[in-house]
Amino acid sequence: MESVFNRLTMAAALIVLTFISSTASASKARVNSLQGAIGLYDTQTIFTQPAYIHKLNPYVTYEFGSTAVAGSPKAEGGFLLSREGNKWGAYLGHQSPYQNGLRAIGTYQRQDNPIDIFFGKNNWATSVSISSSEDENTGAKQTTLIGKFGMINDRDGGQDEFYGTLELLANAEKPNNTYRGAPVLNLGYLRRSGELTYGADVAYGDGNHDNAGSKKLKYTSLAGAINHRPIAELYYGVAFGYETLEQEGQKREIIALPFSIGLEKDMFSWMTVRGSVRQNILLGSSKNEIAGTRAEKNLNNTSVAMGLGFKHNGFVFDGTMAAGTSGDLNATTFLTTASMTYSF
Repeated sequence: MESVFNRLTMAAALIVLTFISSTASASKARVNSLQGAIGLYDTQTIFTQPAYIHKLNPYVTYEFGSTAVAGSPKAEGGFLLSREGNKWGAYLGHQSPYQNGLRAIGTYQRQDNPIDIFFGKNNWATSVSISSSEDENTGAKQTTLIGKFGMINDRDGGQDEFYGTLELLANAEKPNNTYRGAPVLNLGYLRRSGELTYGADVAYGDGNHDNAGSKKLKYTSLAGAINHRPIAELYYGVAFGYETLEQEGQKREIIALPFSIGLEKDMFSWMTVRGSVRQNILLGSSKNEIAGTRAEKNLNNTSVAMGLGFKHNGFVFDGTMAAGTSGDLNATTFLTTASMTYSF
Protein backbone atom coordinates (compact mmCIF):
# COMPACT_ATOMS: atom_id res chain seq x y z
CA MET A 1 0.00 0.00 0.00
CA GLU A 2 1.25 3.47 -0.89
CA SER A 3 2.49 5.27 2.20
CA VAL A 4 0.99 8.52 3.43
CA PHE A 5 4.32 10.24 2.98
CA ASN A 6 4.47 9.19 -0.68
CA ARG A 7 1.04 10.72 -1.18
CA LEU A 8 2.23 13.98 0.31
CA THR A 9 5.36 13.82 -1.83
CA MET A 10 3.27 13.48 -4.97
CA ALA A 11 1.09 16.37 -3.80
CA ALA A 12 4.00 18.78 -3.52
CA ALA A 13 5.46 17.54 -6.79
CA LEU A 14 2.25 18.40 -8.65
CA ILE A 15 2.35 21.89 -7.19
CA VAL A 16 5.89 22.64 -8.36
CA LEU A 17 6.56 20.34 -11.32
CA THR A 18 4.68 21.76 -14.32
CA PHE A 19 5.66 22.84 -17.87
CA ILE A 20 5.48 26.10 -19.89
CA SER A 21 3.31 26.09 -23.03
CA SER A 22 1.15 28.50 -25.03
CA THR A 23 -1.42 25.88 -25.97
CA ALA A 24 -4.69 25.23 -24.18
CA SER A 25 -4.57 21.44 -24.28
CA ALA A 26 -5.00 20.24 -20.76
CA SER A 27 -5.21 17.13 -18.59
CA LYS A 28 -3.73 15.15 -15.74
CA ALA A 29 -2.16 12.96 -18.43
CA ARG A 30 -0.33 15.94 -19.93
CA VAL A 31 0.98 17.17 -16.58
CA ASN A 32 2.06 13.68 -15.56
CA SER A 33 3.82 13.08 -18.90
CA LEU A 34 6.01 16.19 -18.52
CA GLN A 35 8.00 15.44 -15.38
CA GLY A 36 10.17 18.15 -13.86
CA ALA A 37 8.89 21.07 -15.94
CA ILE A 38 7.56 24.25 -14.34
CA GLY A 39 4.93 26.86 -15.26
CA LEU A 40 2.41 24.87 -17.31
CA TYR A 41 -0.77 26.65 -18.40
CA ASP A 42 -3.27 23.87 -17.87
CA THR A 43 -6.70 23.11 -16.41
CA GLN A 44 -4.93 21.09 -13.70
CA THR A 45 -2.46 23.81 -12.65
CA ILE A 46 -5.17 26.44 -12.07
CA PHE A 47 -5.68 24.71 -8.71
CA THR A 48 -2.23 25.96 -7.73
CA GLN A 49 -2.10 29.22 -9.73
CA PRO A 50 -5.69 30.46 -10.31
CA ALA A 51 -4.46 33.31 -12.56
CA TYR A 52 -3.67 30.74 -15.26
CA ILE A 53 -7.35 30.93 -16.21
CA HIS A 54 -6.36 34.09 -18.11
CA LYS A 55 -3.93 32.03 -20.22
CA LEU A 56 -6.56 29.47 -21.26
CA ASN A 57 -9.38 29.70 -23.77
CA PRO A 58 -12.89 28.98 -22.47
CA TYR A 59 -13.34 25.22 -22.18
CA VAL A 60 -15.24 22.25 -20.87
CA THR A 61 -13.07 19.41 -19.55
CA TYR A 62 -13.68 15.89 -18.24
CA GLU A 63 -11.14 13.72 -16.41
CA PHE A 64 -12.16 10.06 -16.49
CA GLY A 65 -11.60 7.95 -13.39
CA SER A 66 -13.03 6.25 -10.34
CA THR A 67 -16.27 7.34 -8.68
CA ALA A 68 -14.86 6.34 -5.26
CA VAL A 69 -13.79 9.17 -2.95
CA ALA A 70 -10.31 7.59 -2.65
CA GLY A 71 -10.07 6.56 -6.33
CA SER A 72 -6.92 7.25 -8.32
CA PRO A 73 -7.30 8.67 -10.86
CA LYS A 74 -10.56 10.16 -9.66
CA ALA A 75 -13.37 11.36 -11.94
CA GLU A 76 -13.65 15.16 -12.10
CA GLY A 77 -14.37 17.98 -14.53
CA GLY A 78 -15.54 21.55 -15.06
CA PHE A 79 -15.80 24.59 -17.31
CA LEU A 80 -14.33 28.06 -17.84
CA LEU A 81 -16.16 31.01 -19.48
CA SER A 82 -15.11 34.53 -20.50
CA ARG A 83 -16.97 37.79 -21.07
CA GLU A 84 -15.89 41.45 -21.15
CA GLY A 85 -12.44 40.71 -19.70
CA ASN A 86 -13.76 38.63 -16.79
CA LYS A 87 -13.34 34.88 -16.49
CA TRP A 88 -15.27 32.51 -14.28
CA GLY A 89 -15.97 28.84 -13.98
CA ALA A 90 -16.74 25.86 -11.80
CA TYR A 91 -15.08 22.49 -11.28
CA LEU A 92 -16.41 19.32 -9.65
CA GLY A 93 -14.51 16.58 -7.83
CA HIS A 94 -11.01 18.04 -7.35
CA GLN A 95 -9.56 17.15 -3.94
CA SER A 96 -6.78 18.81 -1.95
CA PRO A 97 -3.66 16.61 -2.09
CA TYR A 98 -2.65 17.93 1.34
CA GLN A 99 -5.93 16.86 2.93
CA ASN A 100 -5.73 13.47 1.22
CA GLY A 101 -2.30 12.89 2.72
CA LEU A 102 -2.95 14.17 6.23
CA ARG A 103 -6.31 12.40 6.57
CA ALA A 104 -4.86 9.10 5.35
CA ILE A 105 -3.31 8.73 8.81
CA GLY A 106 -6.23 7.29 10.71
CA THR A 107 -8.18 6.72 7.45
CA TYR A 108 -10.42 9.74 7.91
CA GLN A 109 -12.94 10.66 5.25
CA ARG A 110 -11.60 12.59 2.28
CA GLN A 111 -13.44 15.46 0.58
CA ASP A 112 -16.73 14.20 -0.82
CA ASN A 113 -18.18 16.02 -3.85
CA PRO A 114 -16.01 19.18 -3.61
CA ILE A 115 -16.87 22.12 -5.86
CA ASP A 116 -14.41 24.87 -6.88
CA ILE A 117 -15.65 28.28 -8.06
CA PHE A 118 -13.20 30.47 -10.04
CA PHE A 119 -13.28 34.18 -10.86
CA GLY A 120 -10.61 36.34 -12.46
CA LYS A 121 -10.14 39.86 -13.85
CA ASN A 122 -7.19 41.69 -15.38
CA ASN A 123 -4.07 39.90 -14.05
CA TRP A 124 -5.51 38.22 -10.94
CA ALA A 125 -7.85 35.37 -10.08
CA THR A 126 -9.26 33.67 -7.03
CA SER A 127 -11.12 30.48 -6.21
CA VAL A 128 -13.03 28.87 -3.36
CA SER A 129 -13.44 25.13 -2.74
CA ILE A 130 -16.20 23.77 -0.49
CA SER A 131 -17.01 20.23 0.63
CA SER A 132 -19.20 18.83 3.40
CA SER A 133 -20.53 15.29 3.90
CA GLU A 134 -21.83 12.80 6.46
CA ASP A 135 -22.44 9.04 6.41
CA GLU A 136 -24.86 8.05 9.19
CA ASN A 137 -24.16 4.37 8.54
CA THR A 138 -20.47 4.62 9.46
CA GLY A 139 -20.46 7.84 11.48
CA ALA A 140 -17.92 9.44 9.12
CA LYS A 141 -18.26 13.12 8.29
CA GLN A 142 -16.06 15.95 7.09
CA THR A 143 -16.06 19.68 6.26
CA THR A 144 -13.48 21.49 4.13
CA LEU A 145 -13.13 25.12 3.03
CA ILE A 146 -10.20 26.30 0.86
CA GLY A 147 -9.37 29.72 -0.61
CA LYS A 148 -6.80 30.50 -3.33
CA PHE A 149 -5.38 33.60 -5.04
CA GLY A 150 -2.97 34.17 -7.92
CA MET A 151 -1.49 37.11 -9.83
CA ILE A 152 0.64 37.47 -12.98
CA ASN A 153 2.71 40.63 -13.67
CA ASP A 154 4.68 41.49 -16.81
CA ARG A 155 8.07 42.99 -15.91
CA ASP A 156 11.36 43.70 -17.73
CA GLY A 157 10.43 41.60 -20.74
CA GLY A 158 9.53 38.67 -18.53
CA GLN A 159 6.73 37.56 -16.26
CA ASP A 160 6.40 37.33 -12.46
CA GLU A 161 3.83 35.01 -10.93
CA PHE A 162 2.62 34.85 -7.33
CA TYR A 163 0.16 32.40 -5.82
CA GLY A 164 -1.12 31.23 -2.47
CA THR A 165 -3.53 28.72 -0.95
CA LEU A 166 -5.07 28.77 2.51
CA GLU A 167 -7.01 25.70 3.60
CA LEU A 168 -9.11 27.43 6.24
CA LEU A 169 -11.24 24.57 7.51
CA ALA A 170 -10.32 20.87 7.43
CA ASN A 171 -12.18 18.69 9.92
CA ALA A 172 -13.02 15.00 9.68
CA GLU A 173 -14.62 12.64 12.18
CA LYS A 174 -15.48 8.98 12.64
CA PRO A 175 -16.72 7.06 15.71
CA ASN A 176 -14.49 7.87 18.73
CA ASN A 177 -11.89 9.55 16.49
CA THR A 178 -11.51 13.12 15.24
CA TYR A 179 -9.11 14.87 12.88
CA ARG A 180 -8.80 18.62 13.35
CA GLY A 181 -6.73 20.30 10.70
CA ALA A 182 -5.16 23.68 11.39
CA PRO A 183 -4.87 25.96 8.32
CA VAL A 184 -2.60 24.64 5.57
CA LEU A 185 -0.69 27.43 3.84
CA ASN A 186 1.06 27.18 0.46
CA LEU A 187 2.94 30.12 -1.12
CA GLY A 188 4.85 30.22 -4.39
CA TYR A 189 6.67 32.43 -6.89
CA LEU A 190 7.65 31.81 -10.51
CA ARG A 191 9.69 33.95 -12.94
CA ARG A 192 9.81 33.60 -16.75
CA SER A 193 12.76 35.35 -18.40
CA GLY A 194 13.78 34.47 -21.96
CA GLU A 195 14.71 30.81 -22.19
CA LEU A 196 14.74 30.39 -18.41
CA THR A 197 11.91 29.67 -15.99
CA TYR A 198 12.57 29.34 -12.28
CA GLY A 199 10.50 29.30 -9.13
CA ALA A 200 10.17 28.41 -5.47
CA ASP A 201 7.39 26.97 -3.34
CA VAL A 202 6.77 26.46 0.38
CA ALA A 203 3.95 24.70 2.21
CA TYR A 204 3.12 24.11 5.86
CA GLY A 205 0.24 22.37 7.54
CA ASP A 206 -0.55 20.62 10.80
CA GLY A 207 -3.37 18.99 12.70
CA ASN A 208 -4.37 16.56 15.42
CA HIS A 209 -5.95 13.15 15.08
CA ASP A 210 -7.38 11.10 17.94
CA ASN A 211 -6.84 7.61 16.65
CA ALA A 212 -5.63 5.37 19.51
CA GLY A 213 -4.58 8.50 21.38
CA SER A 214 -4.18 12.13 20.39
CA LYS A 215 -1.33 12.66 17.95
CA LYS A 216 0.09 15.87 16.52
CA LEU A 217 0.84 15.96 12.77
CA LYS A 218 3.00 18.51 10.99
CA TYR A 219 3.85 18.69 7.29
CA THR A 220 6.49 20.97 5.72
CA SER A 221 7.82 21.22 2.17
CA LEU A 222 10.38 23.49 0.50
CA ALA A 223 11.02 23.31 -3.24
CA GLY A 224 12.85 25.18 -5.98
CA ALA A 225 13.37 24.49 -9.67
CA ILE A 226 14.89 25.96 -12.82
CA ASN A 227 14.17 25.03 -16.44
CA HIS A 228 16.04 25.92 -19.62
CA ARG A 229 14.04 25.87 -22.85
CA PRO A 230 16.52 26.17 -25.76
CA ILE A 231 13.83 25.39 -28.36
CA ALA A 232 10.05 25.50 -28.18
CA GLU A 233 9.55 21.76 -27.84
CA LEU A 234 12.35 20.82 -25.43
CA TYR A 235 13.09 21.58 -21.78
CA TYR A 236 15.57 20.36 -19.21
CA GLY A 237 16.20 21.39 -15.64
CA VAL A 238 17.03 20.62 -12.07
CA ALA A 239 14.99 20.94 -8.88
CA PHE A 240 15.53 20.72 -5.15
CA GLY A 241 12.94 19.42 -2.74
CA TYR A 242 12.72 18.87 1.01
CA GLU A 243 9.64 17.35 2.61
CA THR A 244 8.90 16.08 6.06
CA LEU A 245 5.89 14.65 7.85
CA GLU A 246 6.27 14.68 11.63
CA GLN A 247 4.15 12.71 14.09
CA GLU A 248 4.83 13.21 17.78
CA GLY A 249 8.53 14.01 17.21
CA GLN A 250 9.16 11.20 14.70
CA LYS A 251 9.77 12.12 11.07
CA ARG A 252 9.42 10.73 7.61
CA GLU A 253 11.74 12.81 5.47
CA ILE A 254 12.70 13.10 1.79
CA ILE A 255 15.47 15.19 0.25
CA ALA A 256 15.73 15.18 -3.55
CA LEU A 257 17.78 16.79 -6.32
CA PRO A 258 16.12 15.54 -9.52
CA PHE A 259 17.24 16.29 -13.08
CA SER A 260 14.64 16.12 -15.85
CA ILE A 261 14.54 16.16 -19.66
CA GLY A 262 11.22 16.54 -21.44
CA LEU A 263 9.69 16.96 -24.88
CA GLU A 264 6.27 17.97 -26.24
CA LYS A 265 5.93 17.99 -30.02
CA ASP A 266 3.16 17.82 -32.61
CA MET A 267 3.86 14.71 -34.66
CA PHE A 268 0.90 15.56 -36.89
CA SER A 269 -1.52 18.49 -36.87
CA TRP A 270 -3.95 16.22 -35.02
CA MET A 271 -1.58 14.42 -32.62
CA THR A 272 0.85 15.60 -29.92
CA VAL A 273 3.55 13.35 -28.44
CA ARG A 274 5.00 13.94 -24.97
CA GLY A 275 7.81 12.31 -23.06
CA SER A 276 10.16 12.90 -20.16
CA VAL A 277 12.84 11.19 -18.08
CA ARG A 278 13.69 12.10 -14.49
CA GLN A 279 16.00 10.94 -11.70
CA ASN A 280 17.92 12.18 -8.69
CA ILE A 281 21.53 13.22 -9.24
CA LEU A 282 24.10 12.75 -6.45
CA LEU A 283 21.72 13.94 -3.72
CA GLY A 284 18.66 11.99 -2.73
CA SER A 285 17.59 10.39 0.54
CA SER A 286 14.56 9.18 2.42
CA LYS A 287 14.12 7.96 5.97
CA ASN A 288 11.16 6.93 8.09
CA GLU A 289 11.59 7.21 11.85
CA ILE A 290 7.91 6.46 12.35
CA ALA A 291 8.33 3.01 10.79
CA GLY A 292 11.80 2.58 12.29
CA THR A 293 13.62 2.28 8.94
CA ARG A 294 17.06 3.68 8.18
CA ALA A 295 17.92 6.20 5.47
CA GLU A 296 18.05 5.18 1.80
CA LYS A 297 20.45 7.41 -0.11
CA ASN A 298 20.27 8.07 -3.85
CA LEU A 299 18.81 4.67 -4.72
CA ASN A 300 17.61 4.15 -8.28
CA ASN A 301 14.50 6.19 -9.17
CA THR A 302 14.87 6.80 -12.94
CA SER A 303 11.39 7.14 -14.41
CA VAL A 304 10.13 7.68 -17.95
CA ALA A 305 6.69 9.12 -18.67
CA MET A 306 4.99 9.18 -22.07
CA GLY A 307 1.71 10.57 -23.35
CA LEU A 308 -0.39 11.27 -26.44
CA GLY A 309 -2.89 14.01 -27.24
CA PHE A 310 -5.35 13.78 -30.13
CA LYS A 311 -6.83 17.04 -31.46
CA HIS A 312 -9.73 17.74 -33.81
CA ASN A 313 -12.21 20.59 -34.23
CA GLY A 314 -11.60 22.06 -30.75
CA PHE A 315 -11.52 18.68 -28.97
CA VAL A 316 -8.44 17.24 -27.26
CA PHE A 317 -8.29 13.63 -26.05
CA ASP A 318 -5.31 12.97 -23.77
CA GLY A 319 -3.84 9.83 -22.24
CA THR A 320 -0.71 8.52 -20.55
CA MET A 321 1.03 5.67 -22.38
CA ALA A 322 1.26 2.56 -20.19
CA ALA A 323 4.50 1.66 -22.01
CA GLY A 324 6.22 4.42 -20.04
CA THR A 325 6.37 2.10 -17.03
CA SER A 326 5.86 -1.34 -18.59
CA GLY A 327 8.11 -0.90 -21.64
CA ASP A 328 5.54 -2.88 -23.64
CA LEU A 329 3.64 -1.15 -26.46
CA ASN A 330 1.50 -4.29 -26.79
CA ALA A 331 0.26 -4.08 -23.22
CA THR A 332 -3.44 -4.71 -22.63
CA THR A 333 -3.74 -1.15 -21.31
CA PHE A 334 -2.39 1.27 -23.94
CA LEU A 335 -3.50 4.68 -22.61
CA THR A 336 -4.37 5.54 -19.00
CA THR A 337 -5.56 8.67 -17.13
CA ALA A 338 -7.75 9.61 -20.09
CA SER A 339 -9.48 12.97 -20.49
CA MET A 340 -11.48 15.02 -22.96
CA THR A 341 -11.35 18.81 -23.29
CA TYR A 342 -13.27 21.07 -25.67
CA SER A 343 -12.00 24.64 -26.13
CA PHE A 344 -14.11 27.35 -27.76
